[in-house]
Amino acid sequence: TVAYLIATGKLPELKDGIPVKYFGELIHNNCPRFQYFSQDIYLEDYNTDKHSCLLKKGCRGTITKADCPTRRWNGSVNVCVESNAPCVGCVNEKWPFTSDIYIEAKNVEDVPWSEFKTYSEKGGRR
Repeated sequence: TVAYLIATGKLPELKDGIPVKYFGELIHNNCPRFQYFSQDIYLEDYNTDKHSCLLKKGCRGTITKADCPTRRWNGSVNVCVESNAPCVGCVNEKWPFTSDIYIEAKNVEDVPWSEFKTYSEKGGRR
């Protein structure tokens, strides 16, 4: 955000005081495992599966808005889900003190699906 301000001389678009450019879309919508979510293929065993959707393992990418899949962390090497770990939602203002680190399996059905993109909206075919 500071680099944007220096480069452009103006503040980025804000929503509720948060820069939309960086925190405007759910991580889930740009997740490299999105195609598996679209096919209801969820990870069951970390030892044998490195590609399936991590939602049922507690991934918070479905409720966390950030540009992690495009920005990439650790020197642009990866993001949580690419290292076979569920997103912990570390950019969320409530994390880690007032929220669970992972979504509990029993709460997966309570995720607000309205902001999810469909497979066809992402340009894919089913």
